[in-house]
Amino acid sequence: MIIKRSDKGSAITYLELDNNFNYLTVGLFDNYTTSGNVNAVETQLTSYVIPPNLFNNNGEKVKCEYGGSMVANANNILKLYLNEVLIYDSGTNGSVASDWYLDVTLIRASSSVLRYIVKVMDSDSISFANYISVGELTGLNLATTNTLKLSAISGATNNITCKMNSGIWLPRVL
Repeated sequence: MIIKRSDKGSAITYLELDNNFNYLTVGLFDNYTTSGNVNAVETQLTSYVIPPNLFNNNGEKVKCEYGGSMVANANNILKLYLNEVLIYDSGTNGSVASDWYLDVTLIRASSSVLRYIVKVMDSDSISFANYISVGELTGLNLATTNTLKLSAISGATNNITCKMNSGIWLPRVL
C-alpha cells in the first residue's frame, strides 16, 4: 500500500507500508531536470535538504541515486558534500566521454553520527580515479536540516550533466 504524506519536512513524501502498516520506504525526492556545470568552476548540480529529525533511530537510512553524462575532458570531477563537508571526490577522469551513476547510502550510527558509502560507476569503466568512498561524519545535529549537495568541475559549460536523481528513506532493520 502506498499513501501520500506531507509531515516529513516541507516536501510531500510517499510511504510504502506493509500489511501491518510498518514503513517499508519513504520517497524523499525525485529530480529529472538536467543540470550542468558552468565553465571551469565548481558548480552545484543538485542538492537535497534533509528534513530535521529524519534520522530518529540508529540504522535508519537515506539512499540516493544520481545519473548523468560527461564529454571527454581530463578535468571532469564529481564531488558530493554533506553540510559543505566533502564526502566524495571522483578525482579527474581519463578524458573519456561516458555516462555516470552515483549511488549514496547514509546511515545513522548515533544521534550525531552518519556513516556513508558513495559508489560511482561509468559506462567505460576507466573514467574516474576514485570509485568508492566510505566514512563517517561526527558532530552532526540530526534534529536540524542537513544538506546533501552534488557538484561538478570541468573545462567548459555542460561538460558534465546530471540528468536525474532520487532519494528514499528506509527504516532500521528490527
